[in-house]
This record gives sequence, structure tokens and C-alpha cells, in this order.
Amino acid sequence: MKIEILSNRPPRKADSASVDKVKRWVRETLGLNESVLVLVNEIDCGEAACGGLETSIIVTPAPRQYFTYSIRKPIIEISQDDVAIAITPTISAH
Repeated sequence: MKIEILSNRPPRKADSASVDKVKRWVRETLGLNESVLVLVNEIDCGEAACGGLETSIIVTPAPRQYFTYSIRKPIIEISQDDVAIAITPTISAH
């Protein structure tokens, strides 16, 4: 995936209510408390196959430990099922 750091386009600010909703779903699905860092960002993947905007989720349960997930949809379109499907492989691996 190509993430364009320098771009002529202004960065897109995701809707904070949608970001909070996705963070809550991640916490609920993984059984995480508020001390675990959960980051949710909407990015333009820059590849035609990607379809434009996608949502990146990073979970940091401990120092130097992190898990990344990607959902190929804008944040506003993500459902709770999308979150569960994206993180299920990690849950079953532990």
C-alpha cells in the first residue's frame, strides 16, 4: 500500500463521531480497556485497486507491541461487522 505523505490535496479530517464509534467497536470486540491505545485514521491508499479511502486501525496493548488492521472503506461507511471481520484473524491467532 502506498501512503502519500506529501500531497497537493489537503488532508481529509474524518468525522470524530465515526472515529469514536469505530474505536468503541474495536475495544468491545477485543475486550480492551481505556488504557490500551487505539488509533483510527482514514487514509487515501493511492492505488486504483484500493478504491480510494480506507480506514487504518492500530491497537497498542503494550510498549513495542502493536497490531494493525485495514478496512477498505471510508470510516463513515464502516459497520460493527466490518470491524469484527477485520480483527477476527488476530483474535483467533491468540
